[in-house]
Amino acid sequence: DLLKYDLLKDKDGQEIIDTLKDKYDETTLMGCYIRAIENYENKKYDEAFKYAKKCIVIDKNYNGTYYLIENIKSAQQKPQLAEPFVIDAMYNEEYNYNTIVKTAEYYKNVLKDSNKAIHYYELAGHVNPKDADIFYNIGLIQLNNQRIDDAIESIKKSISISESNPKYYRALGCIYLDKKDDEKSIEYIRKAYDLDDKDI
Repeated sequence: DLLKYDLLKDKDGQEIIDTLKDKYDETTLMGCYIRAIENYENKKYDEAFKYAKKCIVIDKNYNGTYYLIENIKSAQQKPQLAEPFVIDAMYNEEYNYNTIVKTAEYYKNVLKDSNKAIHYYELAGHVNPKDADIFYNIGLIQLNNQRIDDAIESIKKSISISESNPKYYRALGCIYLDKKDDEKSIEYIRKAYDLDDKDI
């Protein structure tokens, strides 16, 4: 982001924010962006959205604005209205791994559209095939959609990429337990425990 607002929310933070607002007026990306974030943090969502739209007019290629709008619309209980902005962010940086993952998370967590979420996670997996969490997330969505065998394969792919993460083994152990395959369930749960003995 242009500015890490959270770092400025301490006792001296408002003074820094006011200094930035004095330095950058509403005709600059920084000026509009700081005002958008400040209004968002103060739960003045309409005002935050107004400044975020000004940011896009000033610089339509800055993706931080599009995800700020997603947060604003979610806070207003209108997350579906953020979809065009999320899509714009994808078009701005269609091969940016972080943008693809944020888009997948938007569809998974906000719109609850598992097909689109899987599509974007798979795209992220092509861009960065060494990120085991991508395939784990796909597996969880598949599991939630009762595609058990697909979920097992996706989570096994996570394990093949990162053999030291206990959550992958724990997930497989639980899946096999639900499938009444006690032998495999115990095998994977033991592997999870071996990697993290506090993982019970």
